[in-house]
Amino acid sequence: MSDASDKIRTNPPKPTAVTLSQPTSDKTTSLEVTWSMIGTAYIVSSYIINLTPANGGSNAPIVTYTATSTDPTNYTVDSLTPGESYTVTVQAVSNDPTTESKSEISTQSAAQRTDPSKPTAVTLSQPTSDKTTSLEVTWSMIGTAYIVSSYIINLTPANGGSNAPIVTYTATSTDPTNKIVGGLTPGESYTATVQAVSNDPTPESKMKFQRRLQLSEQ
Repeated sequence: MSDASDKIRTNPPKPTAVTLSQPTSDKTTSLEVTWSMIGTAYIVSSYIINLTPANGGSNAPIVTYTATSTDPTNYTVDSLTPGESYTVTVQAVSNDPTTESKSEISTQSAAQRTDPSKPTAVTLSQPTSDKTTSLEVTWSMIGTAYIVSSYIINLTPANGGSNAPIVTYTATSTDPTNKIVGGLTPGESYTATVQAVSNDPTPESKMKFQRRLQLSEQ
């Protein structure tokens, strides 16, 4: 009888139909990865999920999802950069203590973006000049690890007037978080909303408003 040969493992099948989408919650720092495996007659022990930021950022997590052929083929990756666009690869792994094999790496066709952080502490105040037709909108963004391309500022007159300007303020995460909006109605009371936008130009992601009431001088 001949001696037994060394064990060697066949490769698991290549993941297919890889997609990235926003989860139902925590859309600012999480994305859900979904993929398919052909058939059911295969053996896997884990999947290697690699998310790469489109803007070359350093937050590029590589996650090992321990799973078998009967486990769900989806995984939510956390701790991502708000407003960043990501691509993903998925690789199937089959191993035991002595042997390991890996599938070909599968990539998804379209990038997906996390939502930018929500603007907070939004206030309206009168500027130092032109107090009859202008108001200054100020807001805060949590932390510095986020990506924005613009802010949409919407001023709404409290008395139902038609002068309700919507201003797009092109900015990045290093620009000031304030903007003076002109062309307002003298003596009118306004509310303000601020929405952060991240795009490049696609896909686009937005995080909605905070608002604060400010009465202008009569």
